[in-house]
Amino acid sequence: MAVSKFFGIMDNNLLTATNLTPSKEDSSYPIENLLDATSRSKVFKPTSNDFNFTIDLGWNAEIKFIGMVGPSDEIFGISPSASITIQANNINDFAAPPYELTTSPTYRGLYVFLHESYRYWKITIDDSQPTVNSIGYFYMGDMTQLATRTINRGFSSEIVDQTRAIQALDGTLYFDEKPKFHTFSGLSLGYLSASDRATLEKVYFDNGRSTPMFFTLDPTGMLSSDLAEFTKLMYFQDPPKVGHEFNDLFSMSFQLREVI
Repeated sequence: MAVSKFFGIMDNNLLTATNLTPSKEDSSYPIENLLDATSRSKVFKPTSNDFNFTIDLGWNAEIKFIGMVGPSDEIFGISPSASITIQANNINDFAAPPYELTTSPTYRGLYVFLHESYRYWKITIDDSQPTVNSIGYFYMGDMTQLATRTINRGFSSEIVDQTRAIQALDGTLYFDEKPKFHTFSGLSLGYLSASDRATLEKVYFDNGRSTPMFFTLDPTGMLSSDLAEFTKLMYFQDPPKVGHEFNDLFSMSFQLREVI
């Protein structure tokens, strides 16, 4: 099934309740660090540049998005030249699986939109570059999308740099560096049906402002050839605001802030 062009929210990481096993693991940077969405600076590291993850979801779960990111202001710890092979099967055998995809990450992370249902998965990473292979967060799960609407034109994307500059008496500048992060503002949807409005309100009530989620404004690459540009791990910066259009149609606006 093709991926819908409408914006998506990924807030159901199935890896938090499944058997996720790395083939190689640095005990100082354990696999548990991969599943904490609130702190991307807590990373997982393997002991070599070629490694894999095997995953038993427990049932033939529907997977619509696989994402990996590092700290917000760092280049992703797996190089863009790395080969990443994603395999899936209904039995624990990857010799000739019914689903296989080979791809590469961007310098910001790995972003794969799909629509498959299998129990067993294997993700193999082969990185020939002498990079520090580290991953800050790993998501694998469903994606919530609206039935008929997507984000209106005119939203803003901004890089926020909280670094402070202090000027000495002789004019020399000293900097207190802080992590950079992205924000999406002016996000709005108009003429929402009752079901679409209920879907968005449920996402906020379930997660609030404190739970990070992946958001994608461009799952099919219509706005940018780099999926990472408009797909990010973010919080709601404020509660969504709902306005009435007419009859049973509503509008909604909100802003998002990237997880550091």
